[in-house]
Amino acid sequence: MDTGRVENQNSLLTGGQCCDVPTRHCAQTSLVHVEQFQACEELVLDNNALGDDVVFPAIPGLLTLTLNKNRIADTEKLLLEIKQCYPKLRFLSLLGNEACPNELVLKDEDDYKR
Repeated sequence: MDTGRVENQNSLLTGGQCCDVPTRHCAQTSLVHVEQFQACEELVLDNNALGDDVVFPAIPGLLTLTLNKNRIADTEKLLLEIKQCYPKLRFLSLLGNEACPNELVLKDEDDYKR
């Protein structure tokens, strides 16, 4: 699989709606081709190389976004962009990122207060 982009043939489609764009473990650094999945309700981007510079495509109907084990550190920037791009989002997971303090990244409860 090309590690720099997601192609149409790699998407899982069910009833015309993209349920999951399989980009796990792909070392993705860009989401430029994800914007073609406008019917997507769930986007799983776990175990990639997405950092604070990633540009999220607008997908107004997105309900679930998982960004576990990436390189995201700036929580404020991330949340502002997500709020704008995904107004219907109901579930967000950031485990394993610096932006999500926990035992996996050696952060503690005080880090949540920032």
